[in-house]
Amino acid sequence: MEERMLYDLEWLAPGQVFPPMSQRARLRRYEENRKLFETEHAQVYGEQLNRIERYSMTRGYYISFPVIFNYNKLLSLKTADLVCGEPPNMSVAENEQRNVDLDTILKSTEFKNVLYESVIDLSRYGDSILRLYKNTAGKAEVAVWQPGEWFPVVSAEDKKHVLYHVICWPVETSDSTADDRKYHLYCQIHEPGKYKFRKYHLKGNVIGQLVEPETVIPTGFSDFAIVPLTNVVTSDSIFGHDDYKPIDSILSELIVRISQISKVLDKHAAPSMYGSEENLEEGPGGEYTIRTGNFFTVPPGEDPPGYLTWDGNLDAAFKQIDALLNQLYIISEMGAALLGSQDNGVGSVSSGEALKLKMVNPLVKARRIAMLIDEPVRKTVSLLSEMGYTKIPKDDIKVIWQDGLPDDELRSAQIAGERINQGTMSEADGIVYLDGIPQAKAEEKAKQIREDRANQSFSSQFIDGDGDGSQ
Repeated sequence: MEERMLYDLEWLAPGQVFPPMSQRARLRRYEENRKLFETEHAQVYGEQLNRIERYSMTRGYYISFPVIFNYNKLLSLKTADLVCGEPPNMSVAENEQRNVDLDTILKSTEFKNVLYESVIDLSRYGDSILRLYKNTAGKAEVAVWQPGEWFPVVSAEDKKHVLYHVICWPVETSDSTADDRKYHLYCQIHEPGKYKFRKYHLKGNVIGQLVEPETVIPTGFSDFAIVPLTNVVTSDSIFGHDDYKPIDSILSELIVRISQISKVLDKHAAPSMYGSEENLEEGPGGEYTIRTGNFFTVPPGEDPPGYLTWDGNLDAAFKQIDALLNQLYIISEMGAALLGSQDNGVGSVSSGEALKLKMVNPLVKARRIAMLIDEPVRKTVSLLSEMGYTKIPKDDIKVIWQDGLPDDELRSAQIAGERINQGTMSEADGIVYLDGIPQAKAEEKAKQIREDRANQSFSSQFIDGDGDGSQ
């Protein structure tokens, strides 16, 4: 279904409904996915979970005890682990001062944590929003903003061209009471280098008049101070596709099926007893109970007291669960190996290379996300450098994305050596690849290695009698 876009700012005016109707399906999906991440599956899969309800005679109403396993959260965390759990190596080629600035920016903004949080949002929402701003010390900062408060306005001729990044959020006023809650709607309409701030009265879900005149605030950045990171997008929308929607039906069916099995097992967990009348004794209230813990005599031809046991055949149910799990691994692109299934031989993995071979699909997914966010990540760092540093052009920033898996050091060294010998990788790039150090330090280390190699060669000439000092 095509995602409806906002093409102007007419929706942000007194008398208009907020949030806009065209955006409510997107916002509803964000909210559902947030609940799934927070293990509130019953609020999202309520209709499916009705299948495991049962009426309680003692309580007088229907009860349900679903077996919830939060695959959604695990999926997002594992995706973030693969993309940036091992932080990417960022550097500026052949510029020592800019590399120093780059390292300072990444540390002061805790960029690795920002990036990890962004990829989690990218997985669960399909969209992640970075907002840049100036802190009290005059340095640039970056924060991950809720995509549910982001309303991009695009060109009617090109849906990929953003005219304004609008972020809006309601704030309860100081004169609000428990019986009469009052809100203001805070709005930032971002354009390159600045944003317009508006504060409206918000009456229910209708925008009221401005509380105060609009103000224009410069951001200090040459471009938008809002940088969106998106998962897979299509030609008819700028919003990314989340990881949860494709697996919703599979995961909800798994929860229902396992819960149904648990309900059946609970029903037969306490088997009934049988026996002759002489095994019973009358209690004070006239009720008969079995005399357990005693010795019973059994007349000839009669069966001894015993338990009614149930031999349930749940093979078909477990086969369906296995089939659903297999489809879950395939459609989520995570695979059983990443999730620790011993049936898939993870316990027998003896090297990082072998583990990578088992995890082709998850790694392909991680590389796809890295490719999608590489440009906006470099753009964000470039914009951060504009405030308090010498600007680092986006195209001068090099990002080497890692895979988050244990390294097979021998195999990595062999690959680097072969590429250096073939001329497809420089010695400095090989050091970055193997040691994970910044480009400038790698180039310095490569230079030192060349000098040591030259000195060793020069010394060998004298030892072998081939130099000027030979006899």
